[in-house]
Amino acid sequence: MRTSTIQRFSAATTAAVLTGLGLVALAGPGVAAPVEASGVALRVALNSQIGNPPVVLASANRDVAAVSAPPSGSVTTASVAAGLSGLVGINATNGTASASATASATQNRGTSRIDGLNLLVLARPTTATVLSGTATCPFVGAPTAATTVTNLQVLGHAIAATVNGAAVTYTSVVTVPGVTGGSVTAKVETRIQTITANTATALALRITMTFTGTVGGVTTTVPLSTISAGAASCVRPTRSAPTESGLTPKSGPTAGGTTVTVTGSGFVPGATTVTIGGATVPASAVTVTSPTTLTFKTPAHAAGPVAVTTTTAGGTSGPQTYTYVPPAPTESGLTPKSGPTAGGTTVTVTGSGFVPGATTVTIGGATVPASAVTVTSPTTLTFKTPAHAAGPVAVTTTTGSGTSG
Repeated sequence: MRTSTIQRFSAATTAAVLTGLGLVALAGPGVAAPVEASGVALRVALNSQIGNPPVVLASANRDVAAVSAPPSGSVTTASVAAGLSGLVGINATNGTASASATASATQNRGTSRIDGLNLLVLARPTTATVLSGTATCPFVGAPTAATTVTNLQVLGHAIAATVNGAAVTYTSVVTVPGVTGGSVTAKVETRIQTITANTATALALRITMTFTGTVGGVTTTVPLSTISAGAASCVRPTRSAPTESGLTPKSGPTAGGTTVTVTGSGFVPGATTVTIGGATVPASAVTVTSPTTLTFKTPAHAAGPVAVTTTTAGGTSGPQTYTYVPPAPTESGLTPKSGPTAGGTTVTVTGSGFVPGATTVTIGGATVPASAVTVTSPTTLTFKTPAHAAGPVAVTTTTGSGTSG
């Protein structure tokens, strides 16, 4: 988290950052982290002189309450007057600035605000009760931008602020030692809001000033300054494809309805689907409890192993294997229902859920192995009775899914 309330930049860096007030990293060479959100309460870029020999009009490049993310951070109650102290051509007698920037898996957001601004450029005032901007870029949904401009006056003129309205221009006479006939012209733009599919920018106020004056009998107009207030920007969070590291449980009945927990990474609430055996479980039916865990219910499917993958806007994971198992077998009848104690009687069992090569029969406590059981269909099997003492005995069938009643 950044804790400084004022940041200084070279003229070249400031000029680059001011271009469009977009998402430009405020970092030197070797710092590769991209900016995902930013908030800048006040940015001044004043570098101007006139005449030969030159008369310096202004020299000031500074941000007051500036934050970018990652990492997320904030600046609160920074004094504008303190932030601009010692600069040439600009000062403030009042104003409190704040800014924040947050970057997360679900949303990037930048905010900034100035309350009670009283700013003087070459002693000419710019005042406002509130100047603020907010830019929000969710992973799911459209980016948004919002601005507030309250009681704005520039060069003594009240400004009616409208969203992306036309610029207005005002001129005011100023006094600068060594210059005659000095005047400042201010181009004022308010509530600039820009939204694209993946970005949002908000700027409450931008003032572009020029200075006209006469030095040594030559009248010249030169750029004076750019002042921006209530700036915020963001980009939509970017994601890599999710990964899967495990399933719990790894099997369940063909009827479906089993709650499966998937562990991995990159899962996004409301924006993650699961594909199992070719069927897609929509994001609305997937519960993402954290970026590393989700749950879903299995749909019905034929018995056997199937692939399970997860998908977000970042891509699709590699597969894990889930196995559908048939239900436990059932028995509906035996033919014949009796035989000699010596055994050797071929008995036909009817029912359901019999699996060739994987069904055993238990009769009177003795198990007939799967190799000695002939499953002719999922509903019919035969086996030979072992020897047993006279009397009734129970007959059950067992598969990997369970034992019949």
